[in-house]
Amino acid sequence: YYIWFDTGSWDRAKTDLPQLGAYSSDDRAVMEQHVRWAKAAGIGGFIVSWKSTPTLNRRLQQLIDVAKQEQFKLVLIYQGLDFDRNPLPASRVAADLDFFAQTYAAEPVFDVFGRPAVIWSGTWKFSRDEIAQVAGPRRKSMLLLASERNEDDYRRIADLVDGDAYYWSSVNPATFPRYQGKLDDMAKAVHERGGLWIAPAASGFDARLIGGTQVVERNAAGAGERFNFELRFPPDFPPVHADYERTRQVLENLVSNAVKYSPEGGTIRVAGRITAEHAVVSVSDQGIGIPPEEQGKLFRRFYRVDNRLRRETQGAGLGLFLARAFVEAQGGRIWVESQPGRGSRFSFTVPLATPQLPDLGEDDAGPPVAAPLVEVAPPLGSDRQITANDE
Repeated sequence: YYIWFDTGSWDRAKTDLPQLGAYSSDDRAVMEQHVRWAKAAGIGGFIVSWKSTPTLNRRLQQLIDVAKQEQFKLVLIYQGLDFDRNPLPASRVAADLDFFAQTYAAEPVFDVFGRPAVIWSGTWKFSRDEIAQVAGPRRKSMLLLASERNEDDYRRIADLVDGDAYYWSSVNPATFPRYQGKLDDMAKAVHERGGLWIAPAASGFDARLIGGTQVVERNAAGAGERFNFELRFPPDFPPVHADYERTRQVLENLVSNAVKYSPEGGTIRVAGRITAEHAVVSVSDQGIGIPPEEQGKLFRRFYRVDNRLRRETQGAGLGLFLARAFVEAQGGRIWVESQPGRGSRFSFTVPLATPQLPDLGEDDAGPPVAAPLVEVAPPLGSDRQITANDE
């Protein structure tokens, strides 16, 4: 997890830039949202990237405060290389780790393995003597893990560290199909000396992208058998022009909210219908409903309806704001219909891949006219388009 972001800088690394805008890592509300997204996806902690600077120290303290508030855990990854991928002076590494031990290590959020765990990124650039100089006096107060990328390099320094953490980006199964054997070899090299093996460590991972339908399943599972889910789409529901991942996130948010704000259970219905140019998708519940004066504010950033469930339910008020951003970015719109005590129906539109023509009689059809082809945008990370039977 990165705390390096300033407004307008490193935008290429902000995978959530379209959702949250040009934010800074000083924005506590954004940091809280990141943690809650992670928790919703089943993640219990972050490996946070850090070295000691006034700015990063301030942001690390803020993340610690958020983690304590959210009952979330942290492991530190110390950035031992500069931006040109050259090693920092060993004296600087030692001083930074001493500062961490004295300032942050006692915080309970770092109590993951009995002692705070620090991954030293870039150990392959340091000599044995430099690693011994840094690690020796400090392993009493922390677990100091290397970041070596193969078993031979790890064995070079295995007696000087407490284990190893490996980067998933270096072992991408799409480009290295034998990754399982390599991970097994690395694990063996670490475990044969009793070390801690963290693999794969996916630094900077966007937790929303691994959530799948877990948010809905986890929330509904906690409610026992009180919910009945209905899916109502016509059998000839056509393909749409949309991004698969973003549209999935919109649906996930709406269904998750329907579960969350239906304390007595009931039916949650996901339905679809077709207009001339759009598909209309709706999520209906039998929950507490939304007062008319609140409905116009729902899609504002950080807004949450003021009621008893709001105070009992976690959330930063970004879900519907992001849903609106996703829908409108695809040329659609989103709205709500609701009555207090009688449930809510949230609907959004998605452009059809091929607009539907009205039925015409033979005499009205006229001569054939050449029409432009409509290209369906490929979804992020997938070669599928959304269809009626896409689970």
